[in-house]
Amino acid sequence: MSALLALLGGCRALFPRSVGTEDRLRSLPSENLPLEGEVQIYWNDYLVPYVVADSNRDLAFTLGLLHGHLRGGQLAALRKISQGRIAEMVGPVATDIDAALRHLDFGKASPEIVDSLPPDTDRWLTAYVEGINTAFARARRRPPEAGLLGLKMEPFSVADVITLGRLAGTDVNWLAAFDVLKERRNGGGEEAYEAILRTGIEAVPSVDPPPGVPSARRDGGDPAPPTARQEQALQALASLLRGWSRSGSNTVALAPSRSADGAALIANDPHLGQRLPNFWMLVGMDSPDYHAVGMMIPGLPFLALGRNEGIAWGGTNLRAASSDFVDAGDLAVVAEREERIRVRFWKDRTVTVRETAQGPIVSDAELFPSRDGEDIALRWTGHQVSDEITAFLRANRARTVSEFLDSFEGYAVSGQNLVAVDTEGNLGLVPAVRLPDRRSPPSTLVRAPDEVQRDWRRLRDARHWPRILNPPDGVIVSANNPPYDHNPAFGYFYNVSERVQRLRELLAERRQWTVPELMELQTDTTSPAARQLAARLVALVPADTVAGSPLLGAVRAWDGDYAVDSRGASAFEWWLASLVDAYRESGATLPSAEWGFLARQLPDRLASLPEEERAGIVEASLRQATPEWEEAPTWGEIHRLEVGYLLANLPVLGNRFVVDSFPVGGSRETVYKTAHGLVREPHTSRYGSQSRHISSMDDPDHNWFVLLGGQDGWIGSAHAADQLPLWREGEYLEFPLRRSTVEKTFPHRTTLRP
Repeated sequence: MSALLALLGGCRALFPRSVGTEDRLRSLPSENLPLEGEVQIYWNDYLVPYVVADSNRDLAFTLGLLHGHLRGGQLAALRKISQGRIAEMVGPVATDIDAALRHLDFGKASPEIVDSLPPDTDRWLTAYVEGINTAFARARRRPPEAGLLGLKMEPFSVADVITLGRLAGTDVNWLAAFDVLKERRNGGGEEAYEAILRTGIEAVPSVDPPPGVPSARRDGGDPAPPTARQEQALQALASLLRGWSRSGSNTVALAPSRSADGAALIANDPHLGQRLPNFWMLVGMDSPDYHAVGMMIPGLPFLALGRNEGIAWGGTNLRAASSDFVDAGDLAVVAEREERIRVRFWKDRTVTVRETAQGPIVSDAELFPSRDGEDIALRWTGHQVSDEITAFLRANRARTVSEFLDSFEGYAVSGQNLVAVDTEGNLGLVPAVRLPDRRSPPSTLVRAPDEVQRDWRRLRDARHWPRILNPPDGVIVSANNPPYDHNPAFGYFYNVSERVQRLRELLAERRQWTVPELMELQTDTTSPAARQLAARLVALVPADTVAGSPLLGAVRAWDGDYAVDSRGASAFEWWLASLVDAYRESGATLPSAEWGFLARQLPDRLASLPEEERAGIVEASLRQATPEWEEAPTWGEIHRLEVGYLLANLPVLGNRFVVDSFPVGGSRETVYKTAHGLVREPHTSRYGSQSRHISSMDDPDHNWFVLLGGQDGWIGSAHAADQLPLWREGEYLEFPLRRSTVEKTFPHRTTLRP
């Protein structure tokens, strides 16, 4: 009965009413607000707001009001995710995920952080939260999905915002670590760890290291298997963390000498979950201290990337080694608490969270892939006090690249390569992260407590890392790679560096670049690593076999471009998956099927096999792959982008929340990223490129943005996915900075009154 009532309560989501621009504007609370003065909001035809406030406090309140109004359902859901309360929305299928999130404990440091905030940041956050809560309290209706998910639109607190920021600051290395830990649990793991580590430490840096920077380069009992339910839940947890953390991105910065406009250029392309509502909102602001346009994460009160009068900025995840897994078998438990997980449609569950001096024992969570009876603690800089909000507020006010680079003292998670350009033609990069003082890669993933304690005695942050300022070639390229080679290393689990290599390859094709050319660059779908891997694999196959196989002929002729109509991309992917299957079925050892490992090591492993054995693997793979390829011979026939709400993941009802599904180019590590695994069937990309930004410093109004989807999170809104046609055509919205231009080009206006 409760499930039926929930379904009836969710009918507004299942059968949403169409809502136009004027309806959404009229429903924004605008009278009798806790403001110091009137606030003007100008809107363009895509419901992008530009806020003009006479005080910083009123600006912060209005930003919260807009976030609560346009993305209320998303905010309420994100808070539950960050606090391990997903089962309150979807029922018992999420209890294991919630238990794992309670052990990861994103809110562990939130109370201390709140108490330590500088007064200006505290006032800003308090006003911002008041804005969110005003939107919730004064809303005429709850978001359409509220009934289906049981969302009660509870008031936010400052601590909730801090915890949500910690979710966005997830250490993305956990995802690679989970794979190694699964192998380790099954009696292996060391070879998988070494394989991932070797790929990671060979990552290509953005630039040569500054003078005097030391190098980090170097040469060269069986438990019961997990249940299918546990494996699926672990995959869901990994997908959640990847989709909601700031875990990807490309950024290119060009000096005036490389720009046809004679001014610095910057292009950003964040990589996150490809779902509705988008992870980002477009917002403009004008107050005494803040005059900028850019992209905000709903629930966080700053522009994470954008443009002000002096600078434009963006960044990419540094994949910094912000965590250690610690053997906690001999560590004392210093605290223990019971956590109650409320479960919709089912009885509640209680989990015990144990703390050591090194961190929470995460192996107590059933999903955590540890060996039987093993205690593993997590030591993460995100469990310590740090202040990312103040750092970004300083960066939003910076007027030069040097001021921007100086803003990130005290910043800890998630580690970011933050890049900026300014109106004077400077460009620079700062590694924004706090890391333990390791001198070499850990020899094992699960480390001895004394080793970890030694490394964590001293922590380094942006004050200690050399900055990159005006490199000689006038180019900074960042794509989740280390900024430069450095000891101690920033991280160890880097992917192959093909996006950096491809961007450099493209940038070398012309001396000076225009904005339209950067727009085209952001949609590039060629993979140098796939092109190289395909050639190396074909070279191992006897010539008569290649000549006799149309599939291998298509692979040999392929240029590495994952275009929608590419036959070579489809042939390569069908064959690669079949080759991995046949390799393993032959009994040969393959410690990892991750892309970085396959791209670097699969050809060498095949080459080392006896010729007869290798021929058998190739023949078996072709028998499997050829009919699949003949059924779907182009990349677009097997690779699609499905644009839908988070509710699209629901069984049975999910299809009602899919807005569009279309063939798409790109692949795992192309510039236009549309991630996927090994291709064993037609599939959809759910992670990758989902927003874009370009600014030219020649004019304050020359800023272009586009979202995969739209501004509004309200299901049924005309602005929930109205930017999707622009996205598909590689087009952008121009977002001016000058108030005078905004007044002329943003046709809708709202006045907020005290």
